[in-house]
Amino acid sequence: MANTRTSSFEYRSRFASGADHYKVTISVKDLLYSDGKKYMDISYKFDAVMNTELIGNLIKSHPFFESEMDDFLEYEGEVIAKNPMTEMMVEYLLMDNLELAKFSGHTTPQEYKHKIMLSIVHFWD
Repeated sequence: MANTRTSSFEYRSRFASGADHYKVTISVKDLLYSDGKKYMDISYKFDAVMNTELIGNLIKSHPFFESEMDDFLEYEGEVIAKNPMTEMMVEYLLMDNLELAKFSGHTTPQEYKHKIMLSIVHFWD
């Protein structure tokens, strides 16, 4: 059951100034444990795109800058239980921005994905 899906998007925080941002690559691997329970291993890769030499701007552009994590620059992802709710969250997270815009209301696809990523942190298993 080792199905792996990958998607990328650009993220620039509302806290950042300038054009610094991150290219966020998300990989989701479906897992089946020996007890029959299904999980998803969600991993993130954050590639910095610096247009200035101010590291503070880049740090403020990180998707987890506003999170409660002390070590957000080292964050790599979560393993979460696979259920209908988490499956839909991951589906939206991996969705193309143009397609996601049809579902995200007045929230931009970038910010919608950001909120999903912040939520997934609370579902670790």
